[in-house]
Amino acid sequence: MPLISFIVLTFFYPLLSFAESTVIPSLKDATLIEQISPELAAGSAEFIYIGRIQRGLWSRRGLVQFDLSSIPNNATIQSAILKLHVANGRAEALDLKVHRVTNSWGEGATNSIGGKGGFAAPNEATWVSRFSGTTLKWSALGGDFLSTISARQELSDAGGVSYDITDAGLVNDVIFWLNNPGQNHGWLLEDDTAYSAKALASREHPNATIRPQLIIQWTPQTSEDDSGDVPIPLGMLILLSGGLIYLNKRHTS
Repeated sequence: MPLISFIVLTFFYPLLSFAESTVIPSLKDATLIEQISPELAAGSAEFIYIGRIQRGLWSRRGLVQFDLSSIPNNATIQSAILKLHVANGRAEALDLKVHRVTNSWGEGATNSIGGKGGFAAPNEATWVSRFSGTTLKWSALGGDFLSTISARQELSDAGGVSYDITDAGLVNDVIFWLNNPGQNHGWLLEDDTAYSAKALASREHPNATIRPQLIIQWTPQTSEDDSGDVPIPLGMLILLSGGLIYLNKRHTS
């Protein structure tokens, strides 16, 4: 093997091998239905509804949250992909916008068909309440979230298509949650402007392969030993050993 190939393989391969890809299923999800009284919900439905299911009806927004406890809090996050599946919807395109939620909320037990919702069960997220039947309300109707858009994606298909949504804003959110796990309240999904609607597969959907997922590519942080010195990477040790062997062969030949 040429010396240059030996150097590249021995030094860089150990570094690349540290990369990890973790697929995280949604911890909870819900639909916020724009109605004040009575409060409606669909926390246990097999779909998350976004947009307007019919012209003239109020908006629907989605909530989705992921448990990041499987990722070390000192990991270096390389990428974050929010995977959502459009099961069905209106033919018109929908401009999906993803925002970081800033308050806790409950998923609830209400099931419904067609996105119209049902009377909210206790502790369920609604347009008004973070936990229905309690004094815990959203500070603003329709959910508490950052106005900054973490990611956006045009959903142009009527159904049967999965989207991998990726943006630097999603990475920033993941990093923020790892550093502040108590503030991980997930994302809000919305498009209030268009007369379109999409039904996204929720975590209750019978087909587990199309439920929401968060795919995180990460590498562990380089650690230091007790002396405070950074240890020599394995690749460097192999490189040094190989170099000595190479020089020894040249000297003896």
